[in-house]
Amino acid sequence: MTATVTETASGPIKEYSGPLTMKHVGVCIQDGPEEKTGEMRFQISASSPQLNATFSVAGVECTYSGQLSDSYTGTMNCSDRQAVPLKLWLK
Repeated sequence: MTATVTETASGPIKEYSGPLTMKHVGVCIQDGPEEKTGEMRFQISASSPQLNATFSVAGVECTYSGQLSDSYTGTMNCSDRQAVPLKLWLK
């Protein structure tokens, strides 16, 4: 999953959003990697190690909540699927 985001709100809680590309490269893929596009939105605060995000991909919206350590470690939740552990890195 790769996103290029820009700051949309500043202040004590910063908000970012931008286009997202999700690429699945599992061994079950026969015709090459499957790619889907969408949008990512998230908020971070300098006073909290928490990151909350929303991913919208192919008409499905998922939420993410993670804690900062060496990366943001948390869980992505989609209404029609089981929760998925996910690590996010910000550059």
